[in-house]
Amino acid sequence: MAVAPVSAGSATRESNNFIRLCKLLLDIGTKVLQNKFDILVPPSQLSDFVSSNKSILKKKPSIGGHGRAKLFPTDAKPCSNVFDISLIYVLFRETRFTDDDGSSRPLIRPPQLGWGIKPDSSDSSDAANIERLRLARNDLYGHKLKAAISDEEFEETWAELYTAVISIGGDKYKQEVDNILNHTLPAVISLPINTTLMQVLIEKRGAEDKKFVETRAYRRIQEEVDRDGAVLIVGNSGEGKTSCAWHLILRRLVAGDNLVIIDSADEWRKKWDASKKQTIFVDNCVGESCAIPERAEAWQRLQEDLRGCINHKYTTVIATVRRYIYRDLKATVNRFHLFGKPIDISSSDLRLSSSEKLQMIRSHLRDKDIVLNAKTIEMLTSCDTPCFPLSCRLFASDEMFRAKGESFFLHPVSQLREELVQLSRRDSVAFSALILLLVCDGHLLFDNLTPSEPTQNKPPNGWLERLRYICCGASPNVNWVAEKLESIKKARKLPNLTLFDIHRAIERLRDSHVTVNDTAYKFVHASLLEAVGVVLANEDAMFVLQHCSAHFIQQHVRLQSFPDVAEDTLVRLPEIYYKELAKRFTDDVMNGDIDDVFQNPSIDDLSFSIRWCMYISNMERTKQLRFYRSVDKKGYSLFYWVGRTGNLSLLRQFLHNEEPTSDCLHGACFSANAEAVMFVLSKGVSAHCVDAGGRTPLIIACKAGNYGTVKLLLDYGADVNQEQESFGTPLHYACWNGDLQLLRVLLENGAKSNVVTCGGWPAIYFGGGEENAKVVQMLLKRQNSINVTAHTGWSPLHLASGKGDLDIVLSLIESGADINIATTKGWSPLYCATQKGRHNVASMLLQNGADYDQTDYFGLSCLHRVCYDGYNLVAKVLIQGGADVNIRSKVGYTPLHCACDSGHVALVKLLLQNGADVHAEGLNKKTPANVAQMKQRKEILELLADSSARAKNKGICDKTCNGHA
Repeated sequence: MAVAPVSAGSATRESNNFIRLCKLLLDIGTKVLQNKFDILVPPSQLSDFVSSNKSILKKKPSIGGHGRAKLFPTDAKPCSNVFDISLIYVLFRETRFTDDDGSSRPLIRPPQLGWGIKPDSSDSSDAANIERLRLARNDLYGHKLKAAISDEEFEETWAELYTAVISIGGDKYKQEVDNILNHTLPAVISLPINTTLMQVLIEKRGAEDKKFVETRAYRRIQEEVDRDGAVLIVGNSGEGKTSCAWHLILRRLVAGDNLVIIDSADEWRKKWDASKKQTIFVDNCVGESCAIPERAEAWQRLQEDLRGCINHKYTTVIATVRRYIYRDLKATVNRFHLFGKPIDISSSDLRLSSSEKLQMIRSHLRDKDIVLNAKTIEMLTSCDTPCFPLSCRLFASDEMFRAKGESFFLHPVSQLREELVQLSRRDSVAFSALILLLVCDGHLLFDNLTPSEPTQNKPPNGWLERLRYICCGASPNVNWVAEKLESIKKARKLPNLTLFDIHRAIERLRDSHVTVNDTAYKFVHASLLEAVGVVLANEDAMFVLQHCSAHFIQQHVRLQSFPDVAEDTLVRLPEIYYKELAKRFTDDVMNGDIDDVFQNPSIDDLSFSIRWCMYISNMERTKQLRFYRSVDKKGYSLFYWVGRTGNLSLLRQFLHNEEPTSDCLHGACFSANAEAVMFVLSKGVSAHCVDAGGRTPLIIACKAGNYGTVKLLLDYGADVNQEQESFGTPLHYACWNGDLQLLRVLLENGAKSNVVTCGGWPAIYFGGGEENAKVVQMLLKRQNSINVTAHTGWSPLHLASGKGDLDIVLSLIESGADINIATTKGWSPLYCATQKGRHNVASMLLQNGADYDQTDYFGLSCLHRVCYDGYNLVAKVLIQGGADVNIRSKVGYTPLHCACDSGHVALVKLLLQNGADVHAEGLNKKTPANVAQMKQRKEILELLADSSARAKNKGICDKTCNGHA
């Protein structure tokens, strides 16, 4: 066994152990890996090799800016002499070497269990030894709390690293390694672990703690420490137990405690001082990667020795333990109370809520150039897991993992794909479970995992079941999921795989890959579904084409010729799969998934569309007729979707020997291709045809804003004033879109500008925004009545006031709009503005003569409404304009009643300052104070009492003055 000699002076054996391992890794390990890399990639070929792998390396977050500068120097060629262990590891793992024949291969064959996983002890390959050096480097620099290693750990680690280095580099390194082991370290290096080292650790943790978010779990931990002086934090890896512990430790240090970090019961005995204020921190108290019963027993003996000796006024104990380890040793751990009461931060009442997750993510990304979109926020916060989704390693202690965590927010599928490849290699059953969830489109019912009864495999009995079997091609009793499982068994070469195995595997993947609702399993977020599909397609593209859902095919399957957009989320199909894709598209059309087929950009590829049409032409005529007569789940025909693509070539191929349906023209009008519309019209489809929703081709073209198509349809005699029952005429759509060019065309072709829709809105109603202000101006020149209203009494001025469009409001007023016109509910334009908090519009309306005391059907004035909703600025505008602060509603309430009811303190102050009556009673005899009392508005009650007292004192003073006079 390797045992390092004790150094002279004050150096400790533990600190020297740490230094020797660091020197072995940095001085020898780096050199060995550099030489190994130079053998595989000669220095003369390094520049070309790095360039050929540039697209891969640029996406790797673990390289970082410093590593990229070494790989892609601006003023020189790359040199392997400056590559460190982490960078060389990434090159071994990720890059590929291109041979002379154009084929590519990995730079080095991966370990037996794959990259990123601790190698099996029997694996002596170079890749496994490279992995061991990388893991040792991470452990030394990322996970150690202090620069010290015990003799036992040193001997085990040294033996492993010695074997790895000699195996990769050869016997020539033996002498250098032995020199490090046997050499007496100089005193300048062999300094003891002192306060300075501890200070560095505290400063580092303090900097990281600035991003900490105090959650429910943390507050519970703090309460436990404040009450009992000790706590045991239980949680899974990555759930924040260490972060919670350090946040609490830093608070104790501010309060004057001394920090003592210990690993064992013996170390406690050496460092604990009952006379000093100390915070003792024990991380992973009974084991880091697995449960160690001996450590638990040692803590138990220590507790017996210290019984009655610990005064928690001076000594605070904070310990952590991983949940699965705590579960294994729960009976033992619960017998001693040295570490206080266990608090499980993974429990249902303490696990992170959606709002806490969002706060934490934003806190950690505050100084990063990463913007969270709505989809990412929903993905991260809504998944029903105790912590964060797979690969969201933003909170890991290892800097490399933190970098990967940041990359997760930018390229989630790329990040997940790497982990799923490893899962596929080491646990084929678990990956098969994810495949089954994938082919179920991410929603696998619990009932479908119940094995089929034996009778379900028998031929169908009875004439009705036999008829259905003949017509449909399958028995209704067949379990669809069981059929998919048979396909997975063949593809994954797992002949003995059962639904029970799948169910057990899914349960193992819960909270990391899979979550559950009341009836089904699902992926924790959509990116995982995408990543599983991409990984599977790289292994077996044919399986994806045959078994994944139509929606997945539409979203993620593309031809190889498709432009490189969102590359990580797409499955690229070479030309050999065109026939299978044509078959899949044909089956999807006949199954009603036409929209998914024709929204796939792959159909725009001319070469593929020709092959698809050839495939269709070779089908039996009965099957062809069934194909051409297919409709989707909303009732739209195949030709509607062909027309909607706007692909003229595809239209000609599909309509070569077939008559188009009328909705083919409706679909073509959605596209921006007027030539496709003309082709359908030339086939005899009427420009006046109406779809199931009451829309004409012209209405659809106006809705889509296709100017060329609108002109073409008008030339074919389309009715410019034909109305869609649920909305209006083409002119209404043009106004809605604010399309001035389209508006002019319609008006020039006889569109009526004063039409009220069946839904009740005038065309001018749809004005809003800068462009639509011009629309309003154009319509005002042609409008017969500026006060045209809907059946509910709404006028254009009502809408413009509610939207806050000052320019439109001013145009309408200048054109003579009735400023006090009321809806059927009694709402005036001023009421609409105040209801939405539009203080600038309210001010303009008041300046132009709006009635500020006009009331609605319930007798509520604008000031009542504002005091309910809490718009302070609008209330000031109304009061300054002369509004009555004591106006009564039909139930006798004043605006002060409303403000007290809603709890708007600022409005209560404003009303009292402007003479609001504190003693005003409603019909129910309740004063504003009574209303505030019912809602427990303490601050408002104090304001009302003060105002009432001042008014009373003023009355007494006035009475006294009058008496003296």
